[in-house]
Amino acid sequence: QTAFEHKPWVETELQRRGVRTVEWSYVAAEHRHVIRERLSAGPLVLRPNRTSGGAGVLLLNSEDQLDQLPTDDSDHFVGVSDFMGNAIPLNVGAVVWASGQITLHPASIQLIGLPSCTSRRFGYCGNDFAAFELLDPSIVTEVETLTLRIGTWLANLGYLGAFGVDYLLNEDTLLFAEINARLQGSTAVSAAMAARAGHSDIVLEHVAAGLGLEPVMSMTLQDWTSELPPTSQVIVHNVRHQPARVEGTPSTIPKGW
Repeated sequence: QTAFEHKPWVETELQRRGVRTVEWSYVAAEHRHVIRERLSAGPLVLRPNRTSGGAGVLLLNSEDQLDQLPTDDSDHFVGVSDFMGNAIPLNVGAVVWASGQITLHPASIQLIGLPSCTSRRFGYCGNDFAAFELLDPSIVTEVETLTLRIGTWLANLGYLGAFGVDYLLNEDTLLFAEINARLQGSTAVSAAMAARAGHSDIVLEHVAAGLGLEPVMSMTLQDWTSELPPTSQVIVHNVRHQPARVEGTPSTIPKGW
């Protein structure tokens, strides 16, 4: 898992396999003058090499914000990209089996940086599975094709079990963002939807793949979209500067489904 968190390596390997990625350039943390020069052309996104849920990802609008760059990053460099303000973040789950077969699971539009839910500009706030159906069918097909290609790459390197892929849809261009070589924040809701619809879910398949079993079914992203009820989840973070008490946990799946 740790190897797949090394973003420059993952991006380089996938680019060799025809996957178009976000155009990150990597700058040593001490070479801030390079970032300062790029900033004159417009806002930038700065990303540490290892991050989760949007932690540490910054939207840079002015030179003053350069002081926010971490100084204790063990990788000693930061990814820099132009800010794509209208890009739509997408996510899909999948499973790699011992045979090398890849099975797909529900995809969603990710909820990112909602001011009422998080203090992080790019903080993860949940998933809208229903909104994915609104995408052009050609985009859905491309997401599926690329996810299967990425899954095959993972399989060839010995990876086994569940994983996720994040994409950015910038106008009509689909760009790979990152691999989540693990269960995701969307996994629980995805599994609950699939199970209630009578289908094999991503957690069950993750366990089955680890046991060396073979998949009993394979669904397309369009299959999932058409068969599952409209569902979304919103994750609310504590945006206060003090601890907060949570009373109860609301269900994301209405009773009776």
